[in-house]
Amino acid sequence: MMNRLASFSNLFLILFFLLGLAYLGWRNTTQLMEEKPAILEQLRLDDFKNSVQQFGTALETQAGKDAQLLHPLAQAKYAVFNNALTRKIIPGKDGWLFLWEETTQIDGMKQALGKVKLSPIELKQWRVYTEQRSTFLAAQGIPYYKIIAPNKASVYPEYLPEGLTPAPTTFTDQLLDDLREHTEVNLIDLRPVMRSYKTRGQLYYKTDTHWNNLGAFCAAEHILEELAKAGFPVKPARQADFGWKIVDKKGGDAARLMMLPEELRQAYVDFEPIGDLSFTNQDSLNQRFAYLSPFITASARGALPKTILFHDSFATNLRLFLAYHFQQLYSFWLWGAFDEAVVTQEKPALVLDEVVERRLVETQHKNSANLLNGYWQQQFSDLKALTFDTSKFKSLEDLAIHFSKMDFPSDQLLIVQLALECEEAQKLSFGDEQVMVPYFLTKGRQQIYLQLDPTQPLLIKGNKEVLPRLLHVQLKLY
Repeated sequence: MMNRLASFSNLFLILFFLLGLAYLGWRNTTQLMEEKPAILEQLRLDDFKNSVQQFGTALETQAGKDAQLLHPLAQAKYAVFNNALTRKIIPGKDGWLFLWEETTQIDGMKQALGKVKLSPIELKQWRVYTEQRSTFLAAQGIPYYKIIAPNKASVYPEYLPEGLTPAPTTFTDQLLDDLREHTEVNLIDLRPVMRSYKTRGQLYYKTDTHWNNLGAFCAAEHILEELAKAGFPVKPARQADFGWKIVDKKGGDAARLMMLPEELRQAYVDFEPIGDLSFTNQDSLNQRFAYLSPFITASARGALPKTILFHDSFATNLRLFLAYHFQQLYSFWLWGAFDEAVVTQEKPALVLDEVVERRLVETQHKNSANLLNGYWQQQFSDLKALTFDTSKFKSLEDLAIHFSKMDFPSDQLLIVQLALECEEAQKLSFGDEQVMVPYFLTKGRQQIYLQLDPTQPLLIKGNKEVLPRLLHVQLKLY
């Protein structure tokens, strides 16, 4: 009798939970239709977390691991409501899946809908960040190209869910327009090109956030065309140089986030070079630069000289198609960061710097203290000085305390020149709660530059027992 009551109780709990699932799916769908872009802010996994917490112990005892429990719920929610458990993914039309929110800062859908805009100071940060790289390379006679890979929604907006209409201009347009107006950096914006190449076939995976191999080939083809226009010795990429075939595989990263990689299988575009196309992996170099997540290749057929490619996940297949055209291609997967030491050591003839559109909101803070110091040392004398008493800055701690009390223009960067004396070599990090730039200080006297957002507090992290002595402070605006 007790076993029957226990079984009945367990069944009741499961049925009650499934009713909650149905309600949540209905509510999500209703808000999607009625509120249009203002959706999913408080939906999906957060709702389920509350339910799971209420029933947690009993359900875990009966169902085992969370994944085993959530998988049938993920199946049901997608099958019945065309919706996902995770707020990171939003299903669109015809089986297309789109990234909604990679992190709280990187919200690809808000970008597509025009809800992300850059403030004047953020545009200045981007301008300076880009110029720091380009001027560092220009001093060594190395051309620099910034490459923008499109978000999936920028190329295939027609498959977004009903009620979601992309904005005619986005923060990417805002940023690139500003860079074109105020800098001379070479920009390769792949968004219009990828849209025009859609006639060749499907360029992005339905169940993945990335382009497929055909999309990567089209991107490589256009990059090579741009290099040819600039006078580099380029043999054109030809789609006919590869054999193409479709292979059925598990769903991509979006399907995995939905816990449905087997249910949402996808057509994988595979390729194989035809004829004399080839490259070899440079194993010894890959081992030497293992700390940079390298993929270093050489091609006897390549006409382009040694090149470094800094990139994110979008170039993991892009670099395969580029590799055939370079005598040596050093690819480093650094998620928007830049390693000036490897440039100085390897002396490439060209540097390519690829970043996917959705990560443009975070990569303006990924330059090192060396790049900042070198750039502002050249620019500092031309900046507008701030005149006020700095005698109260007796130490770095005093500087941090008084910084928050000062009234600075909120649309200009604050550039701080510090003269320090260190009793021993040490690492100090300067910045705010979001961005801390590490400085590796040597023993003795030295001069460093800080690039600060005046709307944020100044934080200094390091060993307080051996903080360097503050000799001089000068503040200027950019």
